Amino acid sequence: MGGAHDPDDPASLPDDEIQSIIEDKAGDLWFATRGKGLVRFDEQTGEFTHFKHEPDDPTSLPQTSIWDLSILKDGRIAVIPSTSDIGLILFDPVTTTYEQQLVTETRAW
Repeated sequence: MGGAHDPDDPASLPDDEIQSIIEDKAGDLWFATRGKGLVRFDEQTGEFTHFKHEPDDPTSLPQTSIWDLSILKDGRIAVIPSTSDIGLILFDPVTTTYEQQLVTETRAW
């Protein structure tokens, strides 16, 4: 795997500012980027796939700046955006769709 962003290669990692990296059950690596969305590195093909917010596409991710990632027991990826007003994003890597869980109340811990 080429680990650095190459501005001349659109198939490379889209950014060098990585917030979090996780590995799923299939062995693929998932990267949370500071401003370029969610990125999957497919271990089988050696290719990167970018998932990002597209303003004209309501099915795209609602946020491109991602703080952290976590694999859930059901295989979905919990995407924690860098702004709390987005809520929690539950991304399904099989269907490449997401479910947004909005935060409806504020708690003081």
